[in-house]
Amino acid sequence: MEPKIIVQAVIGLFLIGGGVYLTFKPKLNYQKESLSDVFAIAGIILMIIGVVLLFSPLLK
Repeated sequence: MEPKIIVQAVIGLFLIGGGVYLTFKPKLNYQKESLSDVFAIAGIILMIIGVVLLFSPLLK
């Protein structure tokens, strides 16, 4: 494996881990938007970016 692929995989795993932390750490409030909802949305975005980075070498 090339070093670039390994670096992408490690960054992808860290982004997924950070996204999971941000998504599940705050208590979501469905009645009104709050700062915890913003953190949860940012966590979901980080997880999506992490999955794309992790699996992009397999798509080539």
